[in-house]
Amino acid sequence: MKRRTLTFQTIEDLREDARGLIGRPYVRAGKWSLGQVCEHLSTTMEKSMDGFGFSVPFFIRLFGRPAKWWVLRSKSMPAGAKAPRQFAPPDEASLDDSAAAARLVEVCERYRQHAAPLHPSPLFGAMSRQEWDQIHLIHAAHHLSFILPTPGS
Repeated sequence: MKRRTLTFQTIEDLREDARGLIGRPYVRAGKWSLGQVCEHLSTTMEKSMDGFGFSVPFFIRLFGRPAKWWVLRSKSMPAGAKAPRQFAPPDEASLDDSAAAARLVEVCERYRQHAAPLHPSPLFGAMSRQEWDQIHLIHAAHHLSFILPTPGS
């Protein structure tokens, strides 16, 4: 199934897309439900503000700088990569899609207003606010592209 083509320019664009998915029927082009996608994105964004609380092995961090460069340059992320367990969403049955999308809308607003320094990524290391913004927007476009609102809904 073909994914949506998404590009978010701002956190507000991301908020509007998530808000537009609340309560709408959808088909998924990937493994995760809307609730799982939104929970994963919310968790990632929250950890950038609140701290990650874990690190990754050194040999994985060696790939962080080139991976960050590639993501920022290509404005895309590879499909099929397994999320680290700290970011894996709960089981689909335990999530309400609309509630998870509403939570993402709230977390985006909190992130937009967050003025304190952001925490280093376990994989990419320290990043500027502009780099974090771009990583979050690219990450969200990647995952939300798998959620296809039903036409006419």
